[in-house]
Amino acid sequence: MKILKLKKRYIFLWTTIIIIASAAIFYKPVYKLFYPDYTYRYRLTVEIDTPDGVKSGSSVIEVHTIQWPKWLKGLFAGNYSQSFVKGEAVFVDLGDGKNVVALLARGPEARLYGMSRLAQRAFFSFPRESFMTPDNTKKLASMLGEDKDLNGELIPTLISLSNVNDSKTAKVVYANELSKFNGSKTSILVNKVAVDNMATLGKGVSFKRAYISITNDEVTNKIIKRIPFLITYDPPFSNTVNDNNSFVLLKRFFIEEEEQQMIKLKDKF
Repeated sequence: MKILKLKKRYIFLWTTIIIIASAAIFYKPVYKLFYPDYTYRYRLTVEIDTPDGVKSGSSVIEVHTIQWPKWLKGLFAGNYSQSFVKGEAVFVDLGDGKNVVALLARGPEARLYGMSRLAQRAFFSFPRESFMTPDNTKKLASMLGEDKDLNGELIPTLISLSNVNDSKTAKVVYANELSKFNGSKTSILVNKVAVDNMATLGKGVSFKRAYISITNDEVTNKIIKRIPFLITYDPPFSNTVNDNNSFVLLKRFFIEEEEQQMIKLKDKF
């Protein structure tokens, strides 16, 4: 009788170990089957009209989206997915030491980050709650070669650096924003050009267009060669604008590297 009980306990113990081990082994594959990650890349291109023709620059930005069950969204500020960005600003060389840099930010004060949302907002229409979804991220991953012009407040903040070794020489030269327009009965938000100082870069210099293209090219890594002060740049966490549209720049305006944060969050699932 004792031997039989011992055998049952032994069988129960090993059955439990096997179940736990199997759950540990198959948890992530099964979880990812129902809640997969999606990754896409887009090339952000900026074109500037000059007397010598169109000058352009581009960079490739990667967006990686992870998701979790909707019933967990209460733990994540009401979200059931999160996107992480890896990429860099766009440098446009105008010649004669002049340049335009499209930051990883938007608006006249570079306060709107949202580069993870840029492609979704460009390709998919409103309402707002519909474009930031894992389904749209999945769609973008399959849209290789498709491009879209950026209009209004989706256009990145454009600055110019009179000295690429000194962040204090940055000036906003072009930026858009949403502005409230008061009609006869209702107030609506309209896009408007908030800053246009492109003429300070020379006669005949003007913003032409910015657009994004879905691509599988590698994420670019060349902005530091163009802007040397970024190598040791460690600005205060400040973003105030003075009267001549110059402000303390955050490093994330130039380089966005959220993959470490992404790895930490992915480890939870």
